[in-house]
Amino acid sequence: MFQSGTFDIDTVFDAENFIKFNVDHEEKEALKKMYDDYFSYEEPGVGGYYKFWHGLTLFGEAKYNEAKDNFLKAYQFGCKHWRILWYLAKSAQMSGYLNLHKESLFIVAKEVPDFEPAQILLKQL
Repeated sequence: MFQSGTFDIDTVFDAENFIKFNVDHEEKEALKKMYDDYFSYEEPGVGGYYKFWHGLTLFGEAKYNEAKDNFLKAYQFGCKHWRILWYLAKSAQMSGYLNLHKESLFIVAKEVPDFEPAQILLKQL
């Protein structure tokens, strides 16, 4: 549940890439079910992480539209770190939601102007 300062951002992206591409089917199903089973019992913000983690698994499966929906819900449910918007921008782009892609990307670039992947995408717009 990285927010900032705990780890460097590359370590966090490595962990998130592991979730995207390396968890097995049972773990993916558990991440999906965690939101449904525990969201109403968790403190504000934690339920959004369940959607975020599930979104990462969907992104890794190239289910970009579903991933987009999960990242959007994660953000709405309290995951306000710019990374969630980054994944939202990428999944929106891949699923054809170009306005959402642009909006999310502009926010990421404004919040983290030295994040090179966002700057590269902005130049491509």
